[in-house]
Amino acid sequence: MADQKESKRKTKTQTSSEVKQRYNKKTYTRIAFDLRKEKAEAYKTKCKEKNISYSEPLHQAVDKFLNDK
Repeated sequence: MADQKESKRKTKTQTSSEVKQRYNKKTYTRIAFDLRKEKAEAYKTKCKEKNISYSEPLHQAVDKFLNDK
């Protein structure tokens, strides 16, 4: 009986992940860029110090850039 419950949980988790992946693929575009290792480490450290996600400053920078005239 425990094996059935565990099996159902794994399937549900996998299905949920697949649904999220399909949604993200349909909704978002991934933009990648390269940074020197020293700059990347400094960036990660500062984000941790400010208790913000790595993507937050990037989203803010893109918003600022798009709103500049």
